[in-house]
Amino acid sequence: MKLTYNGDIFPGGSASPPYAVTSNATGAGSITSSFCWYTSCGQGRTAPYKVNYIALDNGCPQPFTTTDSLKIILQPMPTVPPAILICMDTDTAGTLQINYADTFSYKRFFSRYDVYKRTGNNPFTLYTTITNPLSNKLFDPNPLFSDTINYCYFFVGYNKCGISGFHSDTICSQSQLTINPVPLISTAIAEDTVFINLPPSADNPYSVFYVSKKDNTNGALFGDYQTLNGINHPYFTDMNQNTSEESYCYTVIKENQCGKLSPISNEACTILLTGESLPGQNVLNWTPYTYWVNDVSRYAIYRKRDDDVSFTLLTKVPKETLTYFDDQFSGDFGIYNYLIKAEDDSTANESLSNIITLKQEAVIFTPNAFTPNGDGKNETWLPISQFVRTFDLSVFNRWGNIVFQSSSKSLPWNGTYNDLPVNQGVYFYKLVFTGYIDNKQQIKTGKVTVIR
Repeated sequence: MKLTYNGDIFPGGSASPPYAVTSNATGAGSITSSFCWYTSCGQGRTAPYKVNYIALDNGCPQPFTTTDSLKIILQPMPTVPPAILICMDTDTAGTLQINYADTFSYKRFFSRYDVYKRTGNNPFTLYTTITNPLSNKLFDPNPLFSDTINYCYFFVGYNKCGISGFHSDTICSQSQLTINPVPLISTAIAEDTVFINLPPSADNPYSVFYVSKKDNTNGALFGDYQTLNGINHPYFTDMNQNTSEESYCYTVIKENQCGKLSPISNEACTILLTGESLPGQNVLNWTPYTYWVNDVSRYAIYRKRDDDVSFTLLTKVPKETLTYFDDQFSGDFGIYNYLIKAEDDSTANESLSNIITLKQEAVIFTPNAFTPNGDGKNETWLPISQFVRTFDLSVFNRWGNIVFQSSSKSLPWNGTYNDLPVNQGVYFYKLVFTGYIDNKQQIKTGKVTVIR
């Protein structure tokens, strides 16, 4: 028995040095061989490396050869992603401290962060190197007059192959030593939950947010409401609120990891949408959204039937309009849902109201006579219905026999029974129907006269 080999990772193959080490083997019965390959940085590639072992059995009754192959995928070493520069502060001696977060999951591949620094308008130059990514703090004792000179820094990470990743954002002393208020972009409501949108910021997950709240009523005062230790989403939520009956206002103060407090934010108050169903129309009223710097550009009104999957735009109204009368709907359906969206052209901000559901009351009108005489006028009879969910109509003669029956709101009686004209006279009807408000079954009875 003889075992030989060839492949990409051995001398003469497609791999660059260092090569794998292995050996041929001979013997009787079972034989084995192994290989060892200490890879280097330049050997990573997308195409797999191929290794072949060929076994030759030259015994009786006849020689036999078999080949076993394997593929080795050697990924390039991952690059170091950008560090998150969270905040900067200074102590009484003028030393600048940068707090940062390392985001690299594969620490065994980490080599260093190169820190670049710029003083004033000078070019960036290499300032120092960080070899321990878990230190999370960088101290620069050298700045002088840091209140008047702007010092800026960014980090570049390198893996152990010496390959750099993308550099971090730049952090500067003059912007960090004065923290700006948090602009609350908008509010949105869904199923008794308020969403307060925040502008994206790399330090949000590492900051503390102090939330104040009040009812949106005259004379109401803000009070401390929540303390949120880090926010990982572009919003925070206030759950289990009565958003269909109340409007709520919020402000936020942000404390970064360096202990600096922002000024109080702008107010963000929810839009409260209310409504009323009148015969043939739905009336919408909502509170104004007046909390953006550039004010609201307009309000968009969205509507959907209760059996629709999503809302569709009904119309847009000027920002001064806070009431809308909707009569642009079919009498075939009686449940409509509405929401209002405040829009801001200058920033693409938007704020959604709560959702309300309005139901139209069922309306039935029954003509008392018709003339199925072939003159083309008033030839059929049908109760005229609007906002009716179910419909079951029966017409009887004077002996109580059913001469017409239908469960369709659009199929009229043509004055026949078994395809023959009925006699002139008085007939009786019974209409069993349900509306959309309470789905309660109702009965309407009366007379209809057939005139020949």
